[in-house]
Amino acid sequence: MLIRDFCTKNVVTASEEETLFDAAKKMWEGDVGTVVIIDEERVPIGIITDRDVAMKGVALDDPTWAPLKETMAHDIIVLHQDRDLSEAIQIMSEQGIRRIPIVDDDGKLAGILSLDDVMMVFGQGLSQLAGTVAYGLCAPPGKKTGAGKR
Repeated sequence: MLIRDFCTKNVVTASEEETLFDAAKKMWEGDVGTVVIIDEERVPIGIITDRDVAMKGVALDDPTWAPLKETMAHDIIVLHQDRDLSEAIQIMSEQGIRRIPIVDDDGKLAGILSLDDVMMVFGQGLSQLAGTVAYGLCAPPGKKTGAGKR
């Protein structure tokens, strides 16, 4: 399973010259918890989350107009869209991160993979498995269910 098949393609972005206020407004309007900061060529250079807005916004003297280049996380992990989803999950787990910008062959932003995306993939898979189990348990009389096979 490739990341490209599960990541969110419509990513809210900003430039590093925009402000913390701009990022918060974009999050509110887009109903998202993350803004990916990109350069002129759409290469991810930072990220800011709703938690950053809340925590840094309170800690700064003038939070509203603080430029994102001063408040964003600069040391971000990005992954190529053709990497395996299991690799992304392992990195998220090891690094304790909930969102990873996804890039294409040119290093340009192609999407974002969130913990929510991963949970949806596994939730749908588990639901399908549960449906299969339920069908086997509730099969009409005389129909083989495969129960007991190993």
